[in-house]
Amino acid sequence: PIVIETAKEFNLSYHQFKSFGAALISHQKMLWSLGRA
Repeated sequence: PIVIETAKEFNLSYHQFKSFGAALISHQKMLWSLGRA
């Protein structure tokens, strides 16, 4: 059971990390576009 819980937590944090990375990239692109405007 401990292994399963750890895997679930890891999955969640990995998903959050991917979402954060995608948000960061889109934010950077937005700033870059504004800078070029």
